[in-house]
Amino acid sequence: MAQKANGSTRMPGIGIFRPRGWFEVTNTCLAHFYEFEYDNTSNKALAPLILQGGLYEQIVSTNQNADATHTRYIHLGGNAWFKMFNNGVHSDKDKKTAHTPISVTGGDYDRFYLTGMFRPTAYVMSDNAECYISGGRFGEVAGAGQEQIDGNVTWKIDRADIDNFYGGGINAAKPITGNVSVTIANSYVDQYCGGPKFGDMTAGKTVTTVASACTFGTYFGAGYGGTSFNRIRKQNLTNSANYDFSSWASSGNDGAGYRRGYYANNGIATNFEYELFAYAGFADNNNVGRFYVNYASLSLAVTHDVSSTLSGCTVTGNFYGGGNLGKVEGSITSMLTDCTIGGNVYGAGFSASVPSVDVMPQSDYIVEPYYNGAIGAYTIGVPPDAVTYTWSAKGSNNSPFTEDGDGNWIHTDADLTTLGTVNGNISITLGGATAVTGSVFGGGEESAVTGDGNVQVILKEDTRVLGNVYGGDQGRVDGNTSVILKD
Repeated sequence: MAQKANGSTRMPGIGIFRPRGWFEVTNTCLAHFYEFEYDNTSNKALAPLILQGGLYEQIVSTNQNADATHTRYIHLGGNAWFKMFNNGVHSDKDKKTAHTPISVTGGDYDRFYLTGMFRPTAYVMSDNAECYISGGRFGEVAGAGQEQIDGNVTWKIDRADIDNFYGGGINAAKPITGNVSVTIANSYVDQYCGGPKFGDMTAGKTVTTVASACTFGTYFGAGYGGTSFNRIRKQNLTNSANYDFSSWASSGNDGAGYRRGYYANNGIATNFEYELFAYAGFADNNNVGRFYVNYASLSLAVTHDVSSTLSGCTVTGNFYGGGNLGKVEGSITSMLTDCTIGGNVYGAGFSASVPSVDVMPQSDYIVEPYYNGAIGAYTIGVPPDAVTYTWSAKGSNNSPFTEDGDGNWIHTDADLTTLGTVNGNISITLGGATAVTGSVFGGGEESAVTGDGNVQVILKEDTRVLGNVYGGDQGRVDGNTSVILKD
């Protein structure tokens, strides 16, 4: 596809597109959309949105002062390509977006979220989100982006190729409030996490995974945990081809740019990013220039009762019934039937290692983002070099950064001793013709199992373990452990 006509500074393509009713793009159509506002008109007819082809730089629900409630369902697939699919409002507005059912039958998505990524403070509609995937290539997939889901999340997935999957959300400041349920078959997922990437789940809510004939690289049944970012937009301009991004990066003014420090309800400002892309079909030869600040917090990604049922699956690495750094306040039940595990099997979680975050200085870009109209090319911005800080109890919210002889530290109020822990009962059952290349542990790898919970390992039928079988773990188990062998 030609990006620019010779001698012109304008970019070919469809600028801001707003369908008013039933709208379809077929899989034989090659159209380039800069901004697709699919539910933007208050008088739009109730109708579905079907996108089977085209290239989509940005998609949002609405940029008007009205809730986005007119789309009955969204169907994506075929030859559609999305830099990032997200179902949420434009960064200029804070209106509600209905979590309409989403069906995917192919396509290519670098990032895929069931809520919006541009306005974390948008008002939230109390409803459930559901997504049906049958084919397609995905980078990161998660139940919620920066916006919240006040309800349950349901996934039905078949024949998908996914790099990283998280059943819950990615913004610790806006966690999903309901249950997370995933049914997945005949798919490849390099890293699978049934619970949230970041954000604590509500007490009494569950995470459930049912998988069949899938291949996983590493499997986590619960939450992921680690450094979460709340992404806040500071600048959004459309009146020039280029902008002074360095002035925003070095401003020291949190209202207009980047200023390191702690901010209540947002987190600790640690780094920044930008967007520079053609505005509305390159109207007046202008670009959209946006500047975002990322506010970090340490998320334990707390889940409660977690269930994983795998049948005929292959895990090339390790299987964890719990999370990565995610904490479980409840029971974990894992059942593996006719599965092949290339590494070890753990009933609980993985790590208790304290994570870190890259912190940028208040400084100019090394290479500033720039649009060259003569050749129709964008220079990718290079931010100042970041310094790695490790989460710690050192310091305070008023003074979150500490540098001493032991290293660089960033303050958190989270209890670092509970990273990856499980406080509840654990039951893991291996049956059928399950084969484990490594060993089986009832508990976790580095993380502990705390409290009075019981840990039970059941091996039955034709299960084969080439390594050893332990009722406990490589960390610590405070309760009772047992190993049961059955015919």
